[in-house]
Amino acid sequence: MAAARRIRLAGAAGLVNGPSPAGNWNKTPDTWSQPGSVNAPCFEIATSLMLDFAAVRDGTRVLDIATAAGEQTIAAARRAGARGHVHTTDLSPAMIDAPLWAADHPKPFDAAICRLGLTLMPDPAAGLRSIRACLRPGGRFAAVVHGPAAANPFIAQPLEILRRHAGQPDGGPGPDPFDLSDPADLAGLIESCGFADVIVLPVPTVWRFPTIAAGIAMLQATLGQYHVSAGDQPPEVQAAAWAEIADALHRHAGPRGLAVPGEFLVAGGINQPH
Repeated sequence: MAAARRIRLAGAAGLVNGPSPAGNWNKTPDTWSQPGSVNAPCFEIATSLMLDFAAVRDGTRVLDIATAAGEQTIAAARRAGARGHVHTTDLSPAMIDAPLWAADHPKPFDAAICRLGLTLMPDPAAGLRSIRACLRPGGRFAAVVHGPAAANPFIAQPLEILRRHAGQPDGGPGPDPFDLSDPADLAGLIESCGFADVIVLPVPTVWRFPTIAAGIAMLQATLGQYHVSAGDQPPEVQAAAWAEIADALHRHAGPRGLAVPGEFLVAGGINQPH
């Protein structure tokens, strides 16, 4: 398996967000400290397709943007093998320190991947151009983002409830996980940043938890944009919001626990020579 190595791209335009999202991720790094601990099965198909789009194979040098604990990093490292390398970045120092990986930054990369990180960038276009600058000519980029809100009740309903209780029904100061949920818009953005042969495919998934409480705990502990939406509200406001979220999730509960449908978009493109 390839070595997974840490780098920092703090100077790369568009890649590092403002203090609020990173600060909220910093509060909960323990939740992400073990890859696969955050409902990993729901990501399996999308992650595999992302690595296919990025053409990650034996010997590939990979840049992983928005690594978190690195579940997709390990999947990439397994594909890259002993001759490959996977170099990781993240918005939050606490999250990137969780896997305890460190290394220098060799360039160029054969492939770059980004799972659920594009919408956390303050300027995704600038971020994509910075990523492209790290790729060799003909190198590949692939990403996973959330699909439309209507197809993602596990994410969209809690976000709407939290924003409403926080007095921010039209969105708060934090990132919106659905900013790139339109396939045509996502493809156009990637193409506008110099990538060719762009493809975007929807990937259905299911978020599964043994209980509603487990699903609530996952949302409370790991999704930084949710804290941005209501984390500064009085305890009674937050409690009321989470109680309403629990009620909303009840419709997806059954004898085997909580099962909420979702959808990712997986996108890929090739770095055109300048």
